[in-house]
Amino acid sequence: MAYKRAADGVTKTGKTEGKNLGDTGPTVGVQGGKGKKENAPVHFESKGLKGLREKGMVELVQDVIVTQEEMRLEAEHAQVFFDESSHEVTKVVAEGNVKISGVDENSGEKFKAFGNQAVFLNKDRIVVLEGNARLWRGEDSVIRSKKITYEMNTGWIKADRVAGELAPNEKDKASGVKDK
Repeated sequence: MAYKRAADGVTKTGKTEGKNLGDTGPTVGVQGGKGKKENAPVHFESKGLKGLREKGMVELVQDVIVTQEEMRLEAEHAQVFFDESSHEVTKVVAEGNVKISGVDENSGEKFKAFGNQAVFLNKDRIVVLEGNARLWRGEDSVIRSKKITYEMNTGWIKADRVAGELAPNEKDKASGVKDK
């Protein structure tokens, strides 16, 4: 179920479009910002929502999707925290079959990540995955760990008790280039 902002509150879109849900919270973060990703709007949808704007948090339940530009987060449950005055999203805490995908802001490579839970810190552009965490960057590398911290602005990765794999480029395989 998607939600959109109306003058008198939040309304559903889709089959029940226009049904007013009252003033339950933001559907987007701060608009605008000169090229800063953390200032880009944060959109979300789910089958259920509860929370109050005055409390600075909304809880999303069942089939949660949170997007911000190229970044997409999917989970069974999420809490979206925001600044009460500016409505800028500060943090998203997601649980249950978490999937995150997007484009690495430093290298331009696509990434995808999975875990049991994740915390997305919007201002710092950091994703922390925990519980059977796995992160792929590009087509040829994967990292597995109990906990992975991924800095989206720089591409830096920090992991505890890590296992990984790097595959050679396809053109290296075809030309017969071997490691030294």
